[in-house]
Amino acid sequence: MRRFGAILALLYAASFLIAPAAAAAPAPDLVVRAWPHEAGLGVIDPAGGPSQVLRVDVKPGRTAYPEFAVRNTGSVPMTVRMTGEAGGPRVRVTYRDEAWHDVTDEVVAGTFGLDVPAGKERSITAETRVARDLDTGPVRTLWVEIESVRHGLADRAGVRVAVPPIRVWGTDFKGTLRCEATFPHRYVRPGDLTGVSMRVTNLTDDPLYAYTIGSLVIHDADGRLLDDTDDLLRFGPFPGPIDPGETVDVWSLDTRVRWPGALRIRPRCAGIRLPEVRLQVEPSDVDVDGADAIERAVAVSGSPFQECPPGPQGEPATGVLTTPDGRNLPPMTVRCWAEVGDEDGFATVDLFMVSPDDQPAYELGESPFESDPPIPDTGPNMFAARWSFVVTPHRVRAWRSVMRVHALGEGRVYDYELQDGEWRTGGYGTCGFDGYFQGFLGDLFVLDWYTGCDPGAVERRAATRILATVDAAGEVRTRTLP
Repeated sequence: MRRFGAILALLYAASFLIAPAAAAAPAPDLVVRAWPHEAGLGVIDPAGGPSQVLRVDVKPGRTAYPEFAVRNTGSVPMTVRMTGEAGGPRVRVTYRDEAWHDVTDEVVAGTFGLDVPAGKERSITAETRVARDLDTGPVRTLWVEIESVRHGLADRAGVRVAVPPIRVWGTDFKGTLRCEATFPHRYVRPGDLTGVSMRVTNLTDDPLYAYTIGSLVIHDADGRLLDDTDDLLRFGPFPGPIDPGETVDVWSLDTRVRWPGALRIRPRCAGIRLPEVRLQVEPSDVDVDGADAIERAVAVSGSPFQECPPGPQGEPATGVLTTPDGRNLPPMTVRCWAEVGDEDGFATVDLFMVSPDDQPAYELGESPFESDPPIPDTGPNMFAARWSFVVTPHRVRAWRSVMRVHALGEGRVYDYELQDGEWRTGGYGTCGFDGYFQGFLGDLFVLDWYTGCDPGAVERRAATRILATVDAAGEVRTRTLP
């Protein structure tokens, strides 16, 4: 009996030695793909970390097709439940199985099951359509989760849906240069720059010379010309060398938006006309009162128009200016007036100044290449200026400043520059000339103090034109124009 019990004990122990090992629990791996990129491969994390999110760019009104694939990393078949986020008004999502059946309701409810053989993968597609009226930037992140029905093991991955910037490009007719323009936003506010950036690439195996400057031609929706910075190209830098295969940034002559509605913009760089781009100016439900617009434009920090503020309808007013740095020069008597343009949700304000205050109205145009009324060759010395603004319910932005001076005789003309509310002395010149200055983006206002000129001597030099712009770093760039 004792021997029989020992035999049973040995048989019982042997059964553990020869029993097959239990199969490892399969770990489902959720991978998100949008050709040629993917995220989450080999990362199993139910919390869904950054490495499990894939950015997918979708243009407004267009559709993308990211795929969520379940990889069975185990040695036995498994079944998983998939749960995906529902779409909304900005991003519409339709989940489709491998037979392209609509399984959106089951996925959103968390009842969609997927059988995945060992070592294989099965997938669904998230048909993702973006609304037509979205601006550039992230829209939302759509998450999908999976869970093993038998073992409860889980993973998570997401698609970060974003609207990309607008990019257009073109090559010259020889195929030697490529120009690309990028607009960061599809919607712009009145007073904003379009934000365009450009770059040019040498497509050859030899050095090339090219103008590294770009421009914009802007029309409204009906084709009416609104602005053209293209004329300034002839006064840009001389062509510079670009090495084989090299890409260089282009200095883009941007402009501030001062028109409502849809804008049709054609960029140009290195002599290459690029495809047309369409931007939409953001509308406003709040109108701007004309008198308030004038008052707010005049109130810009440091503005000389505060010494001669126009009336509520733009009526002329007179005043006296003294030198910003206290220099002992005769004061300038000035007369100022304003013109207001009433747009939908904003106003444009043009402030005009003439000195001495008894001179007739002299209104400079907004471009240095317009045919402004000539200053008489004879008669008193004088100064004229224009400073233009876009006024919205929430802010005031200058978009153009122009100055002209008639300074004959002997002596010195002192140059004062206003930027960011601070006056500084820009230098001086010898009397006996006509001068012209334009702040292309309005960030710089120049006041030439001509009262130090003795008009007894009337020797006169040709007019000097200066174009000034302010770059992204806030530095002033000036060029003397013919």
